[in-house]
Amino acid sequence: MMKSEQRQWTRETLWSPERVELSASADLVLIFGETAVLKDPGIFTDIRKAYPKAHLFGCSTAGEIYGTRVCDGSVTTTAIDFESTQVRAASVHMAQVRDSYEAGTRLAGLLEHEGLTHLLALSVGLNVNGSELVRGLTEKLPKGVGVTGGLAGDQARFTETLVISDAAPSSDLVAVIGLYGSSIEVGSASLVEGAVRKGAKKRGLSGSTAKCEEAVFDAGRTLARPRRSLDERMPESRTEGARRRAGRLGPFRARLG
Repeated sequence: MMKSEQRQWTRETLWSPERVELSASADLVLIFGETAVLKDPGIFTDIRKAYPKAHLFGCSTAGEIYGTRVCDGSVTTTAIDFESTQVRAASVHMAQVRDSYEAGTRLAGLLEHEGLTHLLALSVGLNVNGSELVRGLTEKLPKGVGVTGGLAGDQARFTETLVISDAAPSSDLVAVIGLYGSSIEVGSASLVEGAVRKGAKKRGLSGSTAKCEEAVFDAGRTLARPRRSLDERMPESRTEGARRRAGRLGPFRARLG
């Protein structure tokens, strides 16, 4: 059996609810927030104070899910207390590796493989090739271990992204959480609408929004191998909503113990 609780920080209400039920027992706290808010050192300090024993894991986003609402300019935390599932964390800085593939292989090697059931992976969203990162992870992990996660977002700015792994947010980090034991099953789903056009326009870039097999975003350009443009896949009336949701992680379902 698993227990969980969710809290939200906004400039208007600060932390809500104020009371923390899982302070002493939480094993993992998932943290998602707007870049500018996460850079406030007081936010991380508050979360660590609320959950002193838990692994803290998260990233910046283009919108935070709190309950059934999607919010901006906020931080959402989801604390999880597992009954029997074990949690371990690992991370690497991109400055310490040659490329995204090596980052993946190194992370896979930092975790104990025995009993590993599933891996949650988060990466900064700039200057990282997500396809190569996943290839490095999956090639070095035991067969049958699932991997879910995503790249950090930054609204439509594509200027700076952050990842959290048991320390203050970093703009150079790739991190994973390993979930261990037979009492956990994780399923995932994602809505990939490839909406980078809004951010590209703000940066003076040209070209159509595309769904990509591989993509690397940096502060000055987008390098991608496009498959099919967003405009080809849906009517114009729906493309603005898709652009707005770009960068948000898809929902996941899980049976956790």
